[in-house]
Amino acid sequence: MKMVQWEYKNLWLKGKGLRNLVDLDQLDVLMNSLGTEGWELVSVTRKGQNLAWGFATFKRERQPA
Repeated sequence: MKMVQWEYKNLWLKGKGLRNLVDLDQLDVLMNSLGTEGWELVSVTRKGQNLAWGFATFKRERQPA
């Protein structure tokens, strides 16, 4: 049985303005385009005391070279 190998991509979710809000329409476009390329959302780490922005982690199956 062959093990599946994954590749990962991390993206910053940078907000705008005084409250550092994320544009959800732009986020939908980004996530849908990544989904079309085979990327699957694994987790989202929200901004907190030590992070100015949140970030999202995606994975997809690594294609053989």
